[in-house]
Amino acid sequence: MEAFDQLDSILWIGKKLMEYGADSANVEEAMYAYANGIGVEQMDALVLPRSVLVTIYLGDEYKTKMKHVGDLVPNLGKASRIYKYAKNPDGKNFDEFKTEIDGTRTPYTKTAQFAVSLACAAFGVILGTGFVGGIAIFVASFVAFFIKSKLIHIEVSLIFVNIICAFVATLLSYQLATRFGSVGVAEAQAASTFFLIPGVQLINTFRDMLKGHYLNGAARGLRAMFLAFGIVFGTTLALLAQKGFIWNF
Repeated sequence: MEAFDQLDSILWIGKKLMEYGADSANVEEAMYAYANGIGVEQMDALVLPRSVLVTIYLGDEYKTKMKHVGDLVPNLGKASRIYKYAKNPDGKNFDEFKTEIDGTRTPYTKTAQFAVSLACAAFGVILGTGFVGGIAIFVASFVAFFIKSKLIHIEVSLIFVNIICAFVATLLSYQLATRFGSVGVAEAQAASTFFLIPGVQLINTFRDMLKGHYLNGAARGLRAMFLAFGIVFGTTLALLAQKGFIWNF
């Protein structure tokens, strides 16, 4: 494998792991393990919040390359497969593996959509919305999750995705819950947005901090804060809308 081909494959491993939700320490570990597996004797890697950099040394010369990291769209299934491949790349063609990963369907399947909506509804029932409120939450989160999948597909910023989806989920859950006489309307509105909480970002914030990646941890924490603000802003817009207008089906 040529030097720049090696660089590209190592960078792809790091970039995809970052985008799919791995913490910085695991990304570095995977990149070094993969480099060793393909015969790179000496390498330096740097994982930053929005980019990964790799330098490989060839005698007295060295080659450096960088790739930009896109928005985090958690997919722990893909991240696990990439991590395992990086640990043991022997006998596996990189281009074929890359094509396989890139061609795998996104996690926004009908099954995931149903499961997420059902989980939100279950939380709502626990919070005291009753069975009717649970149905309202299920429908509202189902619709909002579908919208989220479409917005992510066209690469809309996740902050705006959260604003739009929180607005839709909050307003729709209110309409359904009040129309069918549910108790705990406010709880229903809150539960319908639970799937937007940036859990992976928050977990990785603490994991990075604990493992000494303070810059990445701080950046991810700030990112999670802005995503949470998107939820709050979208919910606030929905509350203002429901007070300012009379909504009828």
